[in-house]
Amino acid sequence: MNFLKNISLSTGAFGLVLLLYVGSVVILTPYQYRALEVEVESQGLDVVKREMFRLQSVLETEYREGKPRHAENQILALGLNGDVSNLLLLDRGHNIVFSIRLAWKGRGIKEVFPQFEANLLEKAYLDNVADITFTSDRNRISAVYPIDFSVVGDSLREKETGLLYLQYDLSRAKSAVWQRLIQENILSFLVSLIGSILLVIFIHRMASRPLQQLVVSSQGLASGNFESRVALVGARELIQVEQAFNQMAGQLSETHTALTTKTALYNVLSETNQSIVRLRSAEELYAEVCRIAVELGGFKLAWIGLVDPSSGLIKPAVSQGLVEQYLSKIVVSVNPEIPEGRGATGKAIRENHHVVVNDFLQSTGAGVWRDAAQEAGIRSSGAFPISADGEVVGAFNVYADSVDYFTQEVVELLCEMALDISFALTNYQREAQRKRVEAILSVQRKVLEMIASGSSLKETLEVLCRGIDSLIVDKGGISSVLLLEKGKLMFGAGPSLPKAYNQAIHGISIGPNVGSCGTAAFSGERVIVSDIQTDLLWKDYRSLAKQHGLAACWSTPVKSADGAVLGTFAVYYPQREMPSIKELEMIDRFVHLCGLAIERVYAVEQIKQREEHLSVTLDSIGDAVIAVDVAGRVTRLNPVAEVLTGWCAEEAYGRPLYEVFHIINTQTRITLNNPVEKVIMSGKIMGLANHTSLISKDGTEYQIADSAAPIVGEDGVLKGVILVFHDVTKQYALREALNASHERLSAFNAVLPDLGFVFDEKGTYLEIYGAESGMLYSHRESLLGKTVGEVTPAKMAEEMMTVIHKTLQTGKSQVVKYQLDFLGGWKHFEGRTAVLEREANTGTGKVTWMARDISEQKRAEEEIEQLAFYDPLTKLPNRRLLLDRLEHEVFVVKRHQCSAALLFLDLDHFKTLNDSLGHSVGDSLLEQVGQRLSEQVRGEDTVARLGGDEFVVLLSELNTDQEVAAGQARGVAEKMQTALSAPFFLYEHEHHISVSIGISLFSGESDPDEQDILKHADSAMYRSKERGRNRISFYRPDMQVAADVRLRLEKDLRWALRNDQLKLFYQPQIDQNGHCVGLEVLLRWEHSEWGEVSPVEFIPVAEESGLILPMGEWVLRKSCQQINQWQEKGLFCQPGQHVAVNISPKQFAQDDFIEQVIQILDETKLNPSMLFLEVTESMVIDGIEEVIIKMEKLRERGVRFSMDDFGTGYSS
Repeated sequence: MNFLKNISLSTGAFGLVLLLYVGSVVILTPYQYRALEVEVESQGLDVVKREMFRLQSVLETEYREGKPRHAENQILALGLNGDVSNLLLLDRGHNIVFSIRLAWKGRGIKEVFPQFEANLLEKAYLDNVADITFTSDRNRISAVYPIDFSVVGDSLREKETGLLYLQYDLSRAKSAVWQRLIQENILSFLVSLIGSILLVIFIHRMASRPLQQLVVSSQGLASGNFESRVALVGARELIQVEQAFNQMAGQLSETHTALTTKTALYNVLSETNQSIVRLRSAEELYAEVCRIAVELGGFKLAWIGLVDPSSGLIKPAVSQGLVEQYLSKIVVSVNPEIPEGRGATGKAIRENHHVVVNDFLQSTGAGVWRDAAQEAGIRSSGAFPISADGEVVGAFNVYADSVDYFTQEVVELLCEMALDISFALTNYQREAQRKRVEAILSVQRKVLEMIASGSSLKETLEVLCRGIDSLIVDKGGISSVLLLEKGKLMFGAGPSLPKAYNQAIHGISIGPNVGSCGTAAFSGERVIVSDIQTDLLWKDYRSLAKQHGLAACWSTPVKSADGAVLGTFAVYYPQREMPSIKELEMIDRFVHLCGLAIERVYAVEQIKQREEHLSVTLDSIGDAVIAVDVAGRVTRLNPVAEVLTGWCAEEAYGRPLYEVFHIINTQTRITLNNPVEKVIMSGKIMGLANHTSLISKDGTEYQIADSAAPIVGEDGVLKGVILVFHDVTKQYALREALNASHERLSAFNAVLPDLGFVFDEKGTYLEIYGAESGMLYSHRESLLGKTVGEVTPAKMAEEMMTVIHKTLQTGKSQVVKYQLDFLGGWKHFEGRTAVLEREANTGTGKVTWMARDISEQKRAEEEIEQLAFYDPLTKLPNRRLLLDRLEHEVFVVKRHQCSAALLFLDLDHFKTLNDSLGHSVGDSLLEQVGQRLSEQVRGEDTVARLGGDEFVVLLSELNTDQEVAAGQARGVAEKMQTALSAPFFLYEHEHHISVSIGISLFSGESDPDEQDILKHADSAMYRSKERGRNRISFYRPDMQVAADVRLRLEKDLRWALRNDQLKLFYQPQIDQNGHCVGLEVLLRWEHSEWGEVSPVEFIPVAEESGLILPMGEWVLRKSCQQINQWQEKGLFCQPGQHVAVNISPKQFAQDDFIEQVIQILDETKLNPSMLFLEVTESMVIDGIEEVIIKMEKLRERGVRFSMDDFGTGYSS
């Protein structure tokens, strides 16, 4: 051995051979690999071309034949090839129509595949040819093939084109080639090495054992045992060989492990996709996925956990692997507040994101599971959330026995696998929902058929309950229907409920706390009770429910079409249960069916009542009526038909019509076919021909006119025919006389101012009478022979034809008003029609149409209506129309128990403006006021003008609460005050006004009278005046008393003035020396009932009523007369003495006031210098220029003036 340690192998032939061989391997290996790589690329390209061409042809065929499912299966089949990394079918908008990665379906290509080469798509679309390219590293082949997936025969749709995109992965094949090349070179190297060593074996015989060990290890590597290692003892060169060999073996082992893991995961993903396509339930899929993960993916444990909403625990649905060793020993939750909820699974579900733990035992989240994991050999784990229809329902969990197992590539593949599972769960859920909807529709269809076929209500409701019971049986649900009769719930159906329970609740009275059903029927609203034993609504019925195992009850009222409660539909559960939205939607469907079934019973009862009423009606009308079935047998005769046919009803029932109703042609005596046969054949109304006679049973002959109409059921099927006829014997006798008078009538019509037309049933102008051709829509010659549709506007022609047909069908005159557009403008006509000839069985005949021009009459009526109901100045409704609308509103509030308001508006100081600026300015102001008021109200409200400056506003449909209604009325009143406070521009001058408003509220409870309402609003308005004007006041009862007194006062004052009952008193005016220098005239009124009335009370009434003008003139005249009489007796003749008379503003504002004063002075012969006219300060300020002019003119005559505050104290 010491000898071996001292031998140097670097010398001689062995060293040279070894050096040359290693150099050759290093130089030649890249060239060898590139040659093999080109071969792999060529083979891959051939596979891509062959498979893509085949798939393109197959897909276009399947889509043309309308089999997209088959096409998708073909795509999935190709996707099973492990080298196919992506296979997509794209539409023109780059959206994924289908993919081997099912979760990508329906998404944009850039969304799920950011590295996608978009230029390939555009190039393929533009050239419409296939395009195949290598990626830059030449490890993948990208192929794009255009495809037409339009459906054959669907010519209405635009041609649908897309692209088939394939990504073929060459890296696995190239890796295998490289691995094989390395193995071959290693083997070759080892063989050469051994050969070289043998050359010098004679020199170094003692080195044979290390070389033998090296050969054995090399053979192990060549056979796939990548754990083979060598331990050489000897010279330095052998130690170097040992190190190089072991390093190379380690690298080969790592590469092999990575490739094996990747291949296994691709196989797992592929098998999962195949399972999704093949399996039809979530349970089957869960089991298969876990099996695949353990058996093919190499995981130690795989399980799918679903969240239990009631407990918050994540319970294993399916598991595979270390179930007994680990899974059965742990508890997992979604609650982060407890240790069991802080692991990877709970976090993944809460955050809807995968969670990976690559060193489980060292993880802080391992917590309560660490010991079990240690014992089971678990070293890393991953949790991947799965969802159904966008909602997380659980997690897919996998475990490995090595640390750092979950690389980025492994995580991406498992995420994709979870997405595919979620996609499948969504499809399963939607399929289950579809089947559920089909089951619901099946029950609905069966119930509707029973309703339509007239099945009994009990049978129908039982089928309905059994139907919904079958849909909720998975939770133990059962249903029942109770019918509401006179405030009590009666048993309707409940086949799955205990009979004892149904009997116990039969006949219970509804109320606010009578379980779920009694409360629902009472309130008209759905009642959900999830726990009967704790809900107060069931306080009196808990023991009954518990006795029969009922824990929850959801009850919905069954209502009719008009909203009336017919009963209740209830669902019971044996455990506490809250409904989902879908469950409530399903219940609503069955509640609607319940309502239809119940209403049908009521409808049948109503039909029976109508049948009785029909019998009474037919027996009481003046026409004869015979009804027959579709076989022509008599089913009904009314008394008039019995008289005319000679058959009594009992004898005629069931007999053929021709036996009872024997008709002949009056002139030819030939037997006629009855019109019933024609009606049965055509399904249309038919009439008898002219000259038809009925031969009664005893041989009596009657000339008759009739019509026969089909009796059609609600299903559109003919049920029979009804024949209506009457005796026209007298009319028939008169027909000849009518024909004889036709010529005389034509001559008479020729001189009429009206126009006469004769139309046939098609509306053809047959004859035209009348001399007034200016009323014709066109020339007489151009009308004859043409139809109304050819010469009159379409709408007018349709109306005229309706009148013509109605005249022929009923035989009765029709009156119609219409208008036509002539060149000179629109003309209004009144048309009256009458039958000239009529064939009842054919619907043909002739109609005369008399047309009268009523344009002037129409115009006059409109003007009369405008004058009668509208104010000519403001175009607002007048008092008459207001009272009419107020009367209607009173009726509405009484009927509907709502509120309304009447606003009485009076413009402040309008009289002053009108008198000072003229009536034209006042009229303009009133027009603008009316316009502004109308803009402040709704369309249903009314703004009216009573006269002068008084306006009234009627506010309709206010809140039933009086306080709220008062607020609404005040709000409108304030808006009107604001609108009228804005300046008015009248004849280029700006004016401002204010308005006093009185409001009278009325409602149905107060039993209002329209006259009282108007009077109350007027009283409230005067209250606003008294409060200083520009105010809003609401009516109070005491205000009406004051108004009544005021009205009486005005009436009596007028009478007192007319009968000279007013008295004047003269109050001396004394100077500082005690001398009388003048007299102030005082007006007093001694009422016959009230005694002396103060001027404070009657002067304002006189002002407002206008009596102040004749009263003021009377006072002035009487005062002058009295002074003159005294002077004639030598009294009141001292120089400077005078008499002072108060003048009201209205009196002073009269245009003839100056002439009035001068005339009184002339009549009484009073010296003008003795007359002092006292005027108010406010009167002088208002219209000062006009006041000064009048005062100057009177001063020129000697009249003097003084200032006073008119209306205060006890002056006149």
